[in-house]
Amino acid sequence: MIEGAIEASGILKVSVIIPTHNRAQSLKSTLQLLSSQTLPLDQFEVIVVDDGSTDDTASVQNDPFPFALNYIHQFNRGSAPARNEGARYARGDTLVFIDDDISLEPNYLQGIVAAREGQNRIIVRGTVLSYRMPEDTPFRALYARLTVDQIMPKCEPFFLDFASNNFAIRREDFFALGQWEEGIAYGGQSLWLDVDLAYRAFQQGYEFRQSAEARCYHRDYAIHDLSTYARRLEMQSRLVTLLFRKHPELECLIPMYRDKTRIVWQGDPPLMIMRKLLRRVSAWGLAPRILEVLVSMLETAWPVEALLSPLYRWIVGAYIYRGYHQGLREMLEKVP
Repeated sequence: MIEGAIEASGILKVSVIIPTHNRAQSLKSTLQLLSSQTLPLDQFEVIVVDDGSTDDTASVQNDPFPFALNYIHQFNRGSAPARNEGARYARGDTLVFIDDDISLEPNYLQGIVAAREGQNRIIVRGTVLSYRMPEDTPFRALYARLTVDQIMPKCEPFFLDFASNNFAIRREDFFALGQWEEGIAYGGQSLWLDVDLAYRAFQQGYEFRQSAEARCYHRDYAIHDLSTYARRLEMQSRLVTLLFRKHPELECLIPMYRDKTRIVWQGDPPLMIMRKLLRRVSAWGLAPRILEVLVSMLETAWPVEALLSPLYRWIVGAYIYRGYHQGLREMLEKVP
């Protein structure tokens, strides 16, 4: 009934696209929050692209949501193909890409529409707030604060700030830019596709905006503890070599890789060479493991943030370094 009303009125403003894989409960939580949006329910649709789930994700198509829900199933191809598939089915003027672990405040879609409405060649993101849980670990409590945005929007947000789980763009512009890159992936893991698309838009003169009214929370499982977070960044760092192969100029722009890339003996300043050498030494052998044991003891006996924070950063940096250089080796092995 709602789909018919949308087609008749011709006022569909937004298509919300959610890729998902085996996270039915998290997806349903996100969909429930979409039910409370201040944007009228007949002005947006939600497209769930199920990337080969084996749990009960498909059951969402039978749930009584008050908005138009389009469920699409594809074989396990990865999140970039899932997002592109959702965009092909979308009818809204604005595409809003979120993930199945994003919680939206009621004014999120209204804020996105207000920031983008009536203007082309603009990419908009909402403002991410700190998501806290009662069972927060010392690590999660710290990183929940470090990974959020300021309440007020930044002036001209840099394209590196834009993530695929909080990303809005006019449908016509999305296809003009060439959609999400499906080739930056290992084993179906599509990472860095947001930086790639935002950089292509930046090169073509698009404007980037952040909406203070479009507020959301990321229920990120990976920052629950140090081990999970470090291993995710290790995997991301393996994949970033594919991004740098496509856009070599980005290697010096992403802050967490500045002292972890290869040493350029004739180009790096002496201080940077020393930092890279120190990273190389500390990323291998027993050093990271000793630091992890020390952190575990401190978290239990004396969880003081001033002590834990630099140790967290150094351990995570070691995993980033190892992942990045593993990615480089894998690329060299593929070269004929």
